[in-house]
Amino acid sequence: MIAQLAANTMPLVFPTFYEVTFLSIVRLMKPVIAVASGSVKFITSDKPCILADPEISRGGPFASLALASPTIEITMPVTPDMCLVFTKADLPHAYVNAPDGTVQQFNRLIAANADSRIVISGNHENHVLFGAGFQFE
Repeated sequence: MIAQLAANTMPLVFPTFYEVTFLSIVRLMKPVIAVASGSVKFITSDKPCILADPEISRGGPFASLALASPTIEITMPVTPDMCLVFTKADLPHAYVNAPDGTVQQFNRLIAANADSRIVISGNHENHVLFGAGFQFE
């Protein structure tokens, strides 16, 4: 493995175009912590980092997920009480209260993007999940 790395150092030295593009766009986004303010808590999954555009459904049949979109968001649940969201929205605070309905929307997004595992803390009755065949932890 060391010999392979020594023979092919270019990928280690120069980041790919996609890495540079992704980092330059994320740098323009605002980190916001959504805090679960009710009884429903955030879930996580085996695919916790999610790129989503809440406005994509309004774009018609030719809309696609793109980092350059002004409404793209990157969502990462951090704890059952907090979810980190990188957004381009002009929000006045770095912390926002997320009522149960908002947490459930995040949880639907997280569950819909999971491969096979969903991690839930606390009461399972308050969680609305998509799909069957998930392993719950």
